[in-house]
Amino acid sequence: MKAIFKTVMAGLLCLANVSIAQAADKVIKLEYKVPTNLKLVTGKGDGKGAYIYKKPDLKSPKLLFVDQGEGSFYQWSNEKKTMHRSSYSTSQFGKYWFSPNLGTSGNFVKTAEGYVEKNKTVPVAIQPLTLNDLKKGGEYQEFQVITKGKFKDYVVYDVEGEGGVSYYIGRIHDGVAVFFMSIYSGDVDGGYELDNCHHAEYSEACHDFNEFTDQELGKLFGNKSCKTQLIVFKHNGKLQDLWLEDISKLPCKTVTETITF
Repeated sequence: MKAIFKTVMAGLLCLANVSIAQAADKVIKLEYKVPTNLKLVTGKGDGKGAYIYKKPDLKSPKLLFVDQGEGSFYQWSNEKKTMHRSSYSTSQFGKYWFSPNLGTSGNFVKTAEGYVEKNKTVPVAIQPLTLNDLKKGGEYQEFQVITKGKFKDYVVYDVEGEGGVSYYIGRIHDGVAVFFMSIYSGDVDGGYELDNCHHAEYSEACHDFNEFTDQELGKLFGNKSCKTQLIVFKHNGKLQDLWLEDISKLPCKTVTETITF
């Protein structure tokens, strides 16, 4: 009887340990948008005369760039100019302007910003992006690829701003890097606190995310909303940023990932 009792108790203890371990597991569910069949266009040369129109019509309002000195924004030419001591200029869709091709309307290409005459745009040849490309980085670009643990192959993009460094977290899908989460230096938000910092040099990151434990990364990833904010792609051998206000304007799919640690 004693032997049977010991066996039963050992089994119960084993089950209890399993239950405790399961209860200790933490699960993070990430859900975000990824563009499908991404097509981009850019402008020709300096973009002289390549205006961005509100409608596919040369008589419709043009997009203006408003420079406030310590900030900027865009507005249409038919909107009232309310920002005194600011510089207003007509935007030019040049070779450094990349935008999604959302289709054509007559002689115009529809972009995320507005309509541009088709003969003043050029299709962008997107080259497949790999984790090795991101490890190499680029001019004024700092990427960190997490190489171990439960968050392996996630990518962190350091962006310097006036208030410190922001970190954008993403993954590679279909040859482009999709960043869907943002974390700010000094941001706690119920998670792991990152010290507020600035880049000493662009080649040096404030934090090495490969030194973080799964638990620390889990606190960073947890309690954050997932909204695709920017895409990094490779064109002519160089890495380029594409900032998006609303990815729903693009053909896209929803990706769901579950991380247990």
